[in-house]
Amino acid sequence: MTRAGKTGWWQLKNCNITGGKPSAVFRLLPAVFVFCSLFLSCVTAPKSPDPLVRETEYLPLEPGAAAYIIVDVERARPLLDGLHFREINRDQSKRVLDMTGTAVAAVYEEGPRRFQAAAWGKYPAFRAGLSFMFSGEWKKTKSPGGSSYWRSERAGLSLALNPSQAYVSDGDPFAAPPGTALPAAFAGYRRGAVLACWLPSPAVPLDRFLAATGLPLKIPAEEMFLGIFPASAAAPVGGEGGYEILIRIETPSASQARAIAVLIGMARAYLFAPGAVPGGPEGGPPGGAEGGSSGGPEGADIAALLFAAAPVQDGAFLNIRTAVLSETEVTLLLSVFSLY
Repeated sequence: MTRAGKTGWWQLKNCNITGGKPSAVFRLLPAVFVFCSLFLSCVTAPKSPDPLVRETEYLPLEPGAAAYIIVDVERARPLLDGLHFREINRDQSKRVLDMTGTAVAAVYEEGPRRFQAAAWGKYPAFRAGLSFMFSGEWKKTKSPGGSSYWRSERAGLSLALNPSQAYVSDGDPFAAPPGTALPAAFAGYRRGAVLACWLPSPAVPLDRFLAATGLPLKIPAEEMFLGIFPASAAAPVGGEGGYEILIRIETPSASQARAIAVLIGMARAYLFAPGAVPGGPEGGPPGGAEGGSSGGPEGADIAALLFAAAPVQDGAFLNIRTAVLSETEVTLLLSVFSLY
């Protein structure tokens, strides 16, 4: 290094040091370290593609879930505002939804976590990191894959943010790469849905749902897709057009699918017989977007909504289309189905 170089370095090192007082640069060093720490805590969360923007074969969620859900938050907002989440109150839920465009979630019945979710939107990652850093409740934790997140044992929640994506879980919020592979047919099935769900092993939740309806049916389902769609493309979401739920159930064989379709047809004959479901029109399901029974058994009303049309058999698959539903009725069906 030349003398000029040495002189330049010495002058820089000693700049603004007068009267024994530290320079502005040194006074800012603690803030710089805090900023760097917060920046690093935000960007260590991995980034993954938004499934509504780009077709993806994987979700950033752990395998083994009972259900995987993809939500177009803006279009599904009327439905989401009616749901209750145990982990966060309504005000917190509204703030999160306001910042979110797309969300995916997994619900687990066994294992180290009960749920895991990833969301895409615009998040205050720096402000959140600052809040977490100075909170005695939240501790920075490292995932086995190397990414870091914030953990509150008191709340039973783990959270990681970057400016465009958020991860949340009651356990580790990150999935080991590449995540969970989606069925090839699911991409086409969910197109246009405000909420779409894939159940890899649906027998238990489906049996639970059918038991709630009071129907003596058992469906040996091997896989199931469920999608919530606007009932009319011309009607505003959540408006008079309401919603329809389309369900595709894979059974072990075409013969079993045919037998189940016959059984459901017999159940429909009972459900829609005159006077069978109080509150519904004679010979048909409870009518209108408000629907429902004013005094009849709740299970029969739910079954009438679900089996408004006869199921359509397609080989080993059964395709079911519900009646046109209101927001309240969609929320009721989801709650009975135990998807959240």
